Amino acid sequence: MNNYIKLIVITLCFLFNFISPLRAESVRDKVLEGNNAYASGKFDEALSLYEKASVDAPESPQIYYNKGTAYYKKGDYKKAKEAFEKAALKAKDAKFEAKCKFNLGNSSFQESSRYSDSDLNKSIEECKKSIQYYQEALNLDPELNEAAENIEVVRLIMKSILDEINKQKEEQKKQQEEQKQMIEKLKEMIEKQQKVLNETQDASKEENDKIKELTQRQKNLKNETQKFSDNISKSIQQAKRQLQNQGQLAQQGINPLDKVKGHLDNAENEQDDASRNLESKNLKPAAENQGNAIEELENALKALSGRNDKGQQKQQQKQEQKKQQAGSQQKGKKEKEDEKKQEKAPIAQLPDDADNILKEEKENKKRQMPFRAGYSEVDKDW
Repeated sequence: MNNYIKLIVITLCFLFNFISPLRAESVRDKVLEGNNAYASGKFDEALSLYEKASVDAPESPQIYYNKGTAYYKKGDYKKAKEAFEKAALKAKDAKFEAKCKFNLGNSSFQESSRYSDSDLNKSIEECKKSIQYYQEALNLDPELNEAAENIEVVRLIMKSILDEINKQKEEQKKQQEEQKQMIEKLKEMIEKQQKVLNETQDASKEENDKIKELTQRQKNLKNETQKFSDNISKSIQQAKRQLQNQGQLAQQGINPLDKVKGHLDNAENEQDDASRNLESKNLKPAAENQGNAIEELENALKALSGRNDKGQQKQQQKQEQKKQQAGSQQKGKKEKEDEKKQEKAPIAQLPDDADNILKEEKENKKRQMPFRAGYSEVDKDW
């Protein structure tokens, strides 16, 4: 209740200094109604009332702060951050600005959690933003112990995310190597099938020993294709298990390996028919089957190679997006600094790997007071 009264007093003092008493009364009533709606969990209604109040008091940082907490409770962390940013820019009190920065840190932390199942790199970026906001809050108010506490928590979470990223990189590297081997194997199978086709076309029905040899070689090729197809099936199941563990299976379309396996199954059927036709000395139909098998194997190779190309393109796109985001962040940071026109204490560089994070944690423990375990929730400033 004390915090609630404090907000109303601050708002009224601010309003009486800059707007007429009548308008101040109207704004106060809207804020009060908004606070009551917020307390009842009616966050949309609270936001509507805060918005109406901000029309008459556009420079009130407290109203933007209240909007930020309402958006936060709704789970709209992007809009919450926008509101807290405006509140911080308009704040004239260091401790109030520190609370805005603290809640910006909380909002970024929640954004990070949302990306934890879909984009670990994005999750790390939001963790870094969160730590930066907490550090800015500490610079403004060194007694804000919750900010130091949350820095500790987020660093530990970053370490676990970085460990997972490194694990995924190793798995990706292994998959790429396996894929290269599969591509080479497919090329070898196509070459073998082409040789059998050429010899089948040159053979005659009277060459019994030759036909017998071609039949056996064709059967061997069919078995080789079947074994290769079985390995592809294992890779498909493994990929699906990984996606399921990451909670992404429902979001995925057709696995490119499914297309590869489909072509391999078709090739296997054609090779089986070719073997039977060779046994019956039906050389022309056998050659047609062999040609069809080559076509299916080549299609499988294209699908497999295309999968590799798409993976590389996706990686390049991610790198390009990172560059663009970094440029946008630098531009936005400069604009905020110009608008604020005040110097900030420098923010420590965030570590890029797990070892540095743990090392920096130990240094922080020496400098900071003991932290309580856990994550501090948004505190509504009234």
